[in-house]
Amino acid sequence: MKINERGLSSSQRESLMQLRKARETLFQGGDPSGMVRPEILRSWQRSFRAGVSPSAPLELFRGPSVDLDSSLLLAGRPVISEFLDDSIDAQVFVHLLNRNGQIVGRWAKSDMFDELLGGICEIGSIVEEEFVGTSVLATVMEEKRTVRVWGPEHYNEALDMLSGAGAPIIHPGTGVVLGAISVGCDITVPLGLVSPLVTQAARDIGTALMMGHSRADRELFDSYLQVERRGRRRPMIAINSRVRLSNVEASDRDTHLSHADLWGIVQKASIDGGLPSPDIREIQTPQGMRLTVRPVISGKELIGGLVQLAGEGDAREQRAAPNPADLTATGLGDMSTERSWLGGVRSEAERILAKAPSCLVYGAQQVGKYTVARRALDALGFTVVTCEATELLDGFLIPSHAVGDCLIVRHLEEISEEHDNFPILKRALNDIARRVTVLVGTYRLAPAEGELPQWLEPTFDAHLRVPSVSEIAQEIPALVAEIYGIGIEEIGTIIDDGALHAIQERSLPGNVEQLKRVLLRASTIAGDRPISRAELPLQLRIQSTARRLSPLERVERDAISAVLLANGGNKVAAAKQLELSRSTFYRRLTHLGIA
Repeated sequence: MKINERGLSSSQRESLMQLRKARETLFQGGDPSGMVRPEILRSWQRSFRAGVSPSAPLELFRGPSVDLDSSLLLAGRPVISEFLDDSIDAQVFVHLLNRNGQIVGRWAKSDMFDELLGGICEIGSIVEEEFVGTSVLATVMEEKRTVRVWGPEHYNEALDMLSGAGAPIIHPGTGVVLGAISVGCDITVPLGLVSPLVTQAARDIGTALMMGHSRADRELFDSYLQVERRGRRRPMIAINSRVRLSNVEASDRDTHLSHADLWGIVQKASIDGGLPSPDIREIQTPQGMRLTVRPVISGKELIGGLVQLAGEGDAREQRAAPNPADLTATGLGDMSTERSWLGGVRSEAERILAKAPSCLVYGAQQVGKYTVARRALDALGFTVVTCEATELLDGFLIPSHAVGDCLIVRHLEEISEEHDNFPILKRALNDIARRVTVLVGTYRLAPAEGELPQWLEPTFDAHLRVPSVSEIAQEIPALVAEIYGIGIEEIGTIIDDGALHAIQERSLPGNVEQLKRVLLRASTIAGDRPISRAELPLQLRIQSTARRLSPLERVERDAISAVLLANGGNKVAAAKQLELSRSTFYRRLTHLGIA
């Protein structure tokens, strides 16, 4: 079954011809630079060098059998199910890949796609650029960032009438790419909103993987984070019968041990006299590898182990922070009791900033990017100097007492690549990175952007995304408790359940700062009483008659709202920017409750 070009607009047909011409230019030995997006050109060149045929029938190689109960599938199924439920206006298909590029899950909302993809993208197949060329599935694993592929941007002509977007699934705690998710559709479906949605789906799967699927998994991960924050970074694996997590250093090392074999070694090393022992043991595997095993015990139960691989750390290890042994999160609450995404972000901030020479902290407006970074740096004992990105254009000088410590450059989003002095900013960042122990930048990412500018990613060694309040509605009680400096169990003395639920159910585009303002105003009105719904602003206390949006729908709503705002409320211009027809755009406005 083939998808024809009859449904394309005149501009889409023109783009189709231009891309085919660019692709043919490459095949004939020419240079199509300027005719195609840089990431697509890189992929075409990789495919060309690998000798991929642009016209040969697609054929994927089968990999090992797929574990239908793997942690990736368990984390991905509910996210993908929700995504498909929300995709009411588009016929799409979704693929889930593991870290080896093997398809472990496939979902289609149309029999046509099922028939089209059957026999090609089967579960268990391996998708690699050197065999299939440029495609959403293969290229996202190569680029390790969100990728869009439209029609003839595919290397193989057989895929010319398909489009899609894919995003890597990254474990928030370890930074390791665990796989990828892709959303495909026919070429007539606009991709304007697909990128931020698939990026969010990938983040949700990564978060689910971090949280684990049981109390034991979460306790194992908490132990992993606590050890990771101590001293210089070493190759380490956290493992139990269900989960195996490796940091980047360990991922680059081959242990020659299966999950089952390594867990068996941990169990054997952790049992003394028939009972779990907390003693750290050094052992040697039959292959001659030296391991240090640290049992993780809850009560009298062995729930996992931390395995440190012998040898020097990865070459990426950089200068250690001062006082590396004392990494208590002063001012950040008790990390050992935070079993949540909020706790994960904060632990990750400390871990990254203790090791990386530079880090970009990004997220929506007023989510606390600077606060998260500053508190982590203060807890690590750094002397911190702060400046605005615009100050770097005016010759900002680091105070002599701060050289060798830390500089935070705020609001990098205020200097665009089109700015006349943009090269000055890049030179300044590179110069400062050589003079301080840690360079931190903050960047406000608009919802519609979906991903960071290409120039910004390689400028910093590490990246940390701070989620918006709309993404972590379940964490609002913890945020409220932190704002008031109390334990979560005391929150009833500050705000009652009705008011708390009202805040959780509404959008807070101002994020943490807006939440603070709402609470301050309500506390003033309530006096000594707990805040009730009556003290909240009108837009929060009115009972909503609309249905509650899913997390992915909130991402879509925020993206559309940002584009509308950028276009001064002009719906025609916003629809054009998002590549949506007017009828589809107005239908999405109604569905998402946007006035």
